[in-house]
Amino acid sequence: MGGVLLTVTFSLSALAGAVTAATAFRHRARVPAGTPLGVATTGITGWSVAAAINAGVGDPAWTLPLAAVGIAGHVLIVVGYLGLTEVVAGRRWRPRRPVAALLAVEPLLVVVALATGVFFDGVERAADGSWQPVFGLGYTLHFLYCYAVTLTCAYRALRYAYRRSAFTRRVAGWLALIALPPIVVNLVAVTVLHNNDVTLIGTVISAGLAYGALTRRSIEWLPIARAQLIDALADGVVVIDRDGFVADANAVGRQLIVGSAPWVDDPIGVAVDSIDPTFPLLEPEDTDFVFASGRLGLDLEIRTRVIHDRTGSFAGWVMIARDVTAHRAQHRALEAANEQLREQITTIERLRADLAEQAVRDALTGLHNRRHLMNVLADAERGHTGPLSVALIDVDHFKQVNDRYGHAAGDRVLVAVAHLLASGARPDDVLARYGGEEFVLLLPGVASDAAHTCVDRLRTLVAGTALEVAGETVRVSFSAGVACGTAPVDADALLEAADLALYAAKRNGRDRVELATSVR
Repeated sequence: MGGVLLTVTFSLSALAGAVTAATAFRHRARVPAGTPLGVATTGITGWSVAAAINAGVGDPAWTLPLAAVGIAGHVLIVVGYLGLTEVVAGRRWRPRRPVAALLAVEPLLVVVALATGVFFDGVERAADGSWQPVFGLGYTLHFLYCYAVTLTCAYRALRYAYRRSAFTRRVAGWLALIALPPIVVNLVAVTVLHNNDVTLIGTVISAGLAYGALTRRSIEWLPIARAQLIDALADGVVVIDRDGFVADANAVGRQLIVGSAPWVDDPIGVAVDSIDPTFPLLEPEDTDFVFASGRLGLDLEIRTRVIHDRTGSFAGWVMIARDVTAHRAQHRALEAANEQLREQITTIERLRADLAEQAVRDALTGLHNRRHLMNVLADAERGHTGPLSVALIDVDHFKQVNDRYGHAAGDRVLVAVAHLLASGARPDDVLARYGGEEFVLLLPGVASDAAHTCVDRLRTLVAGTALEVAGETVRVSFSAGVACGTAPVDADALLEAADLALYAAKRNGRDRVELATSVR
């Protein structure tokens, strides 16, 4: 090639590299491959500029310094290509420190080789008339190093992509296509033309392909970043194709699949229904359910979403699995605790009701006590309408029973009398132990004469009942006073009138019922 043609060719390569590098760096925030691609095309740009100057100047004094600039471009291209393959493999483009340290060794050795003169063996005029460096031992080793790193990176990227999804295989193929032109042209340039700078013709093609990757196809680089994010999720994410085979999975998804089917080494390509026969069949719609995996010993919250391709056709499902074992265990424990709490509350309410009832019950007879009686009378004072009769009942000669048979026997007599009174009272009547051997019977809605009749009937019942006390048959009777009032009720006046009537019954011979003449 003539000097002018080489100069134009290398200048075009420099321009293409610069435009691609600028585009790559501009997209680096959203495109993971942007930075390494920018580094590689920056190396292409530097090498192209040096080659264009060397071809245009035609001065052998400039050849070796410009060749050194080109060598720096080689280093950037290799580093950038390494970064690209790392991105395709789903990792960060920046190498780890040990790898970075190893990558720095070769450039340092190049600098030493250039300084000591073992990199080039001088300059010579090529067949096209341009001045070219004579390759020395240092350049040969550098040449082999660049190819070794490039081919290793390409192999790793392709190997990773082959084991992954169709998308990563497309990206890896695109990456290999970008690297192919410089490699082919370089082999021709070194072995046939003896002008290494001609390699830059291949870089013009690669720069154009890379530019297309960033503009028309840049969106296809974005899922690589998403894949990194998805891999970092604590939830399992599994992509299933339309035929029910696993197309892709993140790290957690792979663990769940392998844990459910230990015989599976690589979940990709495995039929979903062969992983766990107890797993529900996939539906042609979005579903949410909880799957209790016996093999994993886990409760998994499963969400399946139908996915479509660019044409809108059904493409498969994406399944998200979240381990909710601990959550459900906590939920079950909480439900058990709530149930226990409800039972305790019921027990407490029952005990409270029992205690409340006991508070208004007489411990000996089981009848209502004086406290309850006074509460009922207080309520009657506030809201009762119609007649209200009160009977004050006193067991006759009860002290003699206690003195002859003892207090325990006397208590049994009181209990027996209480039961007889309760059995003869109406459901709406209130019967209470007033104290000692005295009882009070409230008869709501009953006038004085009817009340007298009711109480006298009870007197007859008690007097006619034989009681067994200390092995003897004993008969007891009672005296009673009955008072009746109408609204508004005066409870104290009623009790006082009934008490006066009771004393009248005792004065008149006991075992009788007297009716109060008036209520003050």
